[in-house]
Amino acid sequence: MYKRQGIIGSAINRANPHITWKRNDADGYKDRFDRVKSALKETHFSQDRTQSKRSKVDDQGSKFKKQSANQEMKLQSKTAAVTGLIPYGKLVKAKHMEDLKVELIFRGVPEEEVPVSITERKELLKTLEGERMVMEGMNHDDAFALKTFKKQSRAPFNLVD
Repeated sequence: MYKRQGIIGSAINRANPHITWKRNDADGYKDRFDRVKSALKETHFSQDRTQSKRSKVDDQGSKFKKQSANQEMKLQSKTAAVTGLIPYGKLVKAKHMEDLKVELIFRGVPEEEVPVSITERKELLKTLEGERMVMEGMNHDDAFALKTFKKQSRAPFNLVD
């Protein structure tokens, strides 16, 4: 209660000199008051600021700063599960030796010529897959740089435990 009375008293004390100045028209008070009041009503100041901002945006709108590394667009890579491709790096000797053999035989490698080690089987499969991709129209360097292959046979290639 006392706080409210103090605020009201302070407002009255600040307003009283303005009332007397307005009545006596001291130093052209009424003219100055009317000029400020009309300027605020017409939103004169706001319009000037807004117009200057608009013209600045129009002038500089076509130019922009280079984006930082975090803001630049990055290529999205799809996972093997989404694309249906199988990554060479996920193939392990314990699970995929027979699958690789079936895939190589299906691609035309005679059973006697199928390599013994998993590394050699993967390398042969990479070569065959690169040739297949070149036949489909892919660039030679891109085709042989792929780290995944499309399964052609009915080998399961179960990558999930």
